[in-house]
Amino acid sequence: MAQKKIKSSRITFIVVFSASGAFALAALYLFAGRPAFRYAEDMRRRFVSYQDQLEKAEALIHSVVNPQQALEEIERRAEEFEETSGRGRQRPKIIQELGQSAAGRPVTVISITPKEDIKAGETALPQGVQKLFFEMVFTAPYQEIAEYAKFISGLPGVFTVESITVERQDAEPSGQADKTGVLKAVFIIGTYIVGAS
Repeated sequence: MAQKKIKSSRITFIVVFSASGAFALAALYLFAGRPAFRYAEDMRRRFVSYQDQLEKAEALIHSVVNPQQALEEIERRAEEFEETSGRGRQRPKIIQELGQSAAGRPVTVISITPKEDIKAGETALPQGVQKLFFEMVFTAPYQEIAEYAKFISGLPGVFTVESITVERQDAEPSGQADKTGVLKAVFIIGTYIVGAS
């Protein structure tokens, strides 16, 4: 009988111990586990939100022009300008570039000459910079004259068409100039040179 009593007290102890352990685990889950799980879920949501914001920022950065690339382009253009306007080869190089600009176009260049008698409008040019003018005489169809003026303004080396004079070509005995619509144009083109004396 004593043995039966010990056995039943052991079973009671095990049941009470298991129940109290389960209760302690449930209380621990309610008071510590649930807030921890909630906190972990909130942190996961925040992480996903930050990740979305980061992806949007990266997409925005990639959509904007690369500043380093733009700086390299500016440096490249400055080097081209220096090559075009460098000491010792300024005028011949500029004349050559203007002459080559007509290649592949329905433009016939008659002459390109420096114009010394024209004064620059800008009086406050930086030291060592001078503005040169060239007179370019050519023949071309009317529409091509406008296109060619636009093309010259886009050449490297900062060329500007200062004035344009257009007139009918001298009449030929055969009258061909009137039939083809070719006109004679005179451009006064300005550009800047560095290190001019």
